[in-house]
Amino acid sequence: MASPWGRALVAAEIGIGVAALAIAVALWRVPSHWSLGRLRVVEYGLVFTLALYVSWTQVYAFPGARFSADAIGDPYAIRLATDSMAIRWAVAIIGLSTLIPETFRRNSLLVASQVAIAMAITTLMAFTDVVYQQQPARVIALMGFWMTLAAPGAPRREARQHHGV
Repeated sequence: MASPWGRALVAAEIGIGVAALAIAVALWRVPSHWSLGRLRVVEYGLVFTLALYVSWTQVYAFPGARFSADAIGDPYAIRLATDSMAIRWAVAIIGLSTLIPETFRRNSLLVASQVAIAMAITTLMAFTDVVYQQQPARVIALMGFWMTLAAPGAPRREARQHHGV
């Protein structure tokens, strides 16, 4: 039987998809309505929604309670779960840095805020979740590694724009 959180997650995914489709249609149909200020609000709304969604899936999908009894304490299982959480964040960060044209400063702030959220949630899970408590330094270091790989997406994007690539 599905849990209430699982049903809520599916409903949120559907809601995010419908909202994104509605925004896309509105942008295409009435382009003159969208001033820079309105586009900025839409952009920040999309960034916030994506960060909230990835945060929620991290907290919902990867708590130790979802591990099998055999996986608890298994460093490999902990690494796979941490890698999966980190890759979701890395894809979100790199995707937004690549697809949304921004100034270097604004893009760097968006990337830094998402990295901070990912690291905060991971640190909280590392010290409060029974499974991750067994290896908190490894969990935090692994997320930090992935965020170090994802964060330079902002400067690379700016460099490509500057050089016309």
